[in-house]
Amino acid sequence: MKRLWRRKTTRGRENRRLAPSARPPRSYWYRGLMIFTIVLPVGLGLGWSALTRYAEQHPYFTVQEIVVEENLGFSQDDVQEWSGVKVGMSMWEVDPKQVENRLLAHSWVQAAQVRRDFPQRLHIAVSTRRPLAIVLHDGLLYLDETGVCFTKSEQKPSVDLPY
Repeated sequence: MKRLWRRKTTRGRENRRLAPSARPPRSYWYRGLMIFTIVLPVGLGLGWSALTRYAEQHPYFTVQEIVVEENLGFSQDDVQEWSGVKVGMSMWEVDPKQVENRLLAHSWVQAAQVRRDFPQRLHIAVSTRRPLAIVLHDGLLYLDETGVCFTKSEQKPSVDLPY
């Protein structure tokens, strides 16, 4: 009886030196790490570009309200028309510096400030020049307190200013 018992125990045991190890050899680990370091940035880049395209086209980021602050003589519709911004545009398409430059191209606009209030509001602040005198030089020009001559052909000239 002892012999049978010994055979079973010797057969059930394994030689730990010859058994395969649980972890793969180092070359596989390094290959996996290299693949991970290459695939992860590429995947993040593709995911980021898809996310930005989605955000640019999503209706949540459209201009729903344009708030115009102005101090003299222009209607909000005029300022919106000069700015080139319309309700329904994507907020990402509106570049505040370009809108400011478009507004400053008009001679009566002295300063302009444009701010995007996410997610759906655009804030435009315009200050206009205040005429102090009229200068006769190839037509009527106005003169402001800083010495800048400007015109405004849309309105009738004010004749109660000094020449």
